[in-house]
Amino acid sequence: MRGRRITLIAALALALAACGGARDGTDADQGDGAVPEYRLQRGDGRIATNVDLRGGELPDVGLVTSTGVAVRTSDLRGRPVLLNVWYSTCQPCRRELPLLADAHRAHGAAVDVVGINPYDDAATAARFADEYGVGYDTWFDRDGQFLRATGIATAPVTLAVDARGTVVDQAAGELDAERLARLLAALGVVP
Repeated sequence: MRGRRITLIAALALALAACGGARDGTDADQGDGAVPEYRLQRGDGRIATNVDLRGGELPDVGLVTSTGVAVRTSDLRGRPVLLNVWYSTCQPCRRELPLLADAHRAHGAAVDVVGINPYDDAATAARFADEYGVGYDTWFDRDGQFLRATGIATAPVTLAVDARGTVVDQAAGELDAERLARLLAALGVVP
């Protein structure tokens, strides 16, 4: 048993060395084709977590719609919005999408809902959205700009952004009805 554990630790060390070691949490995208490093917040020094964006301005980055139109996150200013980071193979994302779709149908006059998808192609995302009754837009983070700028390291993540572009609340992990209600309330929407 002890020999097996040592073998596993040695294999992990070799894998890290082959991949270039551990990331240091800095944003070092220099446009040279290197793998981007994400700006992460460290909880207890052992694991990276999503950066707490509450109280700050949503970073202005470029994304692409499902039809290939270039958009910017600043285009969302003027109305409150729930931004939900998701992708099709994320099981918690699958489970929460019907809840977000229902919120969009019920409160779409008061708040926009926009999906941010960093991994899927438009056809995959469209099939997935149709399967779960999603009627709101999905924007694609093709080059990881949104993830780098926000420090989002996990999915799903939902940001409540007011009409001025300030992140007033955020939720990491699968939403339930209670947490979604708190996000909506932070935007002045009473569910």
